[in-house]
Amino acid sequence: MDCSIRKAIPTEAELLTELTFISKRFWGYPEELMEKWIEELKITDEYIRTQQVYVAPTQGEIIGYYSIVSEDGLYGLDNMFILPAYIGKGVGRLLFSHMLETAEGSGIKELLITGDPHARGFYEKMGATYLGEKPSSVIPGRTLPCFIYHIEEQIK
Repeated sequence: MDCSIRKAIPTEAELLTELTFISKRFWGYPEELMEKWIEELKITDEYIRTQQVYVAPTQGEIIGYYSIVSEDGLYGLDNMFILPAYIGKGVGRLLFSHMLETAEGSGIKELLITGDPHARGFYEKMGATYLGEKPSSVIPGRTLPCFIYHIEEQIK
């Protein structure tokens, strides 16, 4: 995949929000759920300015992105979304590898990941350790798989 990852710029916030929802729709979620996620998944220019957000552009189109956030000294993968046409083509692996390099370069030793249930296999394939399930903050009764990735142990 001919793609060089770079930092997102604040003016790309709306585009990244659109990409997020296109990616979510790929998994067949009904529109009533998509509406419940609007505020939780919206990317703002302020978010891009204050968090580590990286995009994967190819041929003038952003095809995926990820973000790392920190809270109370803990770091987590907050978002990783890819356009459906590029799922299964190595873009996720490329983004994940870049994320690990970015985290390691920032001195981050471990990353917490709360993912969509459809992404569980991907994170396990990338070497993340499954910790259990966490209740959804938006949808009662729904749980999300949680992982930890020990960067020092994986990158050698």
